Amino acid sequence: MNTSNPAPGFSKHPGYSVKISEADDNVGITIGDELIAQTSDALVLKEGSYPDAYYLPKSTLPESMLQPSDHKTYCPFKGEASYYHLSHNGQVHENAIWSYTAPFDEALKIKDHIAIYPNVSKVAIASE
Repeated sequence: MNTSNPAPGFSKHPGYSVKISEADDNVGITIGDELIAQTSDALVLKEGSYPDAYYLPKSTLPESMLQPSDHKTYCPFKGEASYYHLSHNGQVHENAIWSYTAPFDEALKIKDHIAIYPNVSKVAIASE
């Protein structure tokens, strides 16, 4: 692969696996029992022993629900993640959503997508 921004993690851990594919079903974000967003354009990221992470186009949620956070994390396989607080019905779920705005080449498919694990706070992503 001829890359201009390769992930440094793979050279240090060549057996490590990050796989990104299209989700088979519609994927939605729910808070409690309320579906707040749904898309048929979701991606599923399978990484090592972590639970699957679903990535939805950022446009799936209204911008008014996403408040940028100062929190950032770094993954040597995907890049730097920026976080958002999710606001809904007067509640704020801190750092509940993240995005890779400039991922490493191997993770370019998740650029301009948002993600959340199913066990974060009262927010969940579920295939329907």
